[in-house]
This record gives sequence, structure tokens and C-alpha cells, in this order.
Amino acid sequence: MLHMRQVALAFLLAATLSASAASVYQCEDGKGRKVFSDKPCGDDAAKVQVDPVAPMYGGAGGQQQAPGQTQLYQQASNMAKRRMLQTRIRNVDNRIQALTKERDREITEYRLQMIYSARDASGIARNQQLQMLVDAARDHYDSQISDKQQERADLQQQLGKIP
Repeated sequence: MLHMRQVALAFLLAATLSASAASVYQCEDGKGRKVFSDKPCGDDAAKVQVDPVAPMYGGAGGQQQAPGQTQLYQQASNMAKRRMLQTRIRNVDNRIQALTKERDREITEYRLQMIYSARDASGIARNQQLQMLVDAARDHYDSQISDKQQERADLQQQLGKIP
């Protein structure tokens, strides 16, 4: 237990000292235990060579990042991008479903009017107008749905490119 404290103290001392001014001395205390200090601690003080400790984490002065830290950051970033794209794809899918329902509802409404107008004498002219409205609604909604399907395909392609 005592030896572990001495080793820990030596590493702590070595880590806190700058590499250019690192001077560590080893002595024995009154009970014969090894003691480390930045100043000579007695007549029997021996200067110990301490290799500088490489920094573990990034920071000021161009220090290195911990091994794997960049990789972990990249993985987290990719995961966030994937989730964002998946959310956007779900939103586009929901919009496609809503547009499809709106289109079907509007066309059904016009077709019902066509059924009722067929009973009148002026029903043929009215049905032609309603058919034009059906065609216009279908074209309008199909164009929007097609745009959303293309947007979904683009998002899906972006998602496939993320490692």
C-alpha cells in the first residue's frame, strides 16, 4: 500500500512539473521509506530522471487528444446526423400521407357532386366542370407528392452516405 502511494506521488509530481524544468529528487525519510520531492530533501537525495507525461486530453497549447477521443466524437456526430435525417424522412413520409389523404378526399367530394348533378338536366355540363376540377386536383396533389418523394429519396441517399 505504501509503495503504491509513493509511485502515485511520483507520477503526480512528474505530471505537474513542466518538462523543461522537471527535477525530481528521491530521498529516504527517517523510517527508511522513499520520498520524492522537487527539491533536494537531504544529504542522500538522488536526482531521478522523469520522462515527461504525454497529455491525455486536448486543450490549449496544442496538446494531444486522448486516444480514440476523435473517433468517439465522429461516431457521436454521425449518430446525430443519422437521427436528424431519419426524423426528416419521417416528417416527409407524414406529409406524403397527408397530401394523399387530402387529394383523395377532394377528388371523392367532386365525384359525389358529379353523381348528384347527373340527376339534373344541366348535369352534363356540370360534370364536365367537376371532371376538370378532379383532374386539376389530381395534378396539383400528385406534383406535390412527387416533390416530397424526391425529397425523401435525397434524404435517404444522404443517410446512406453517413458511416
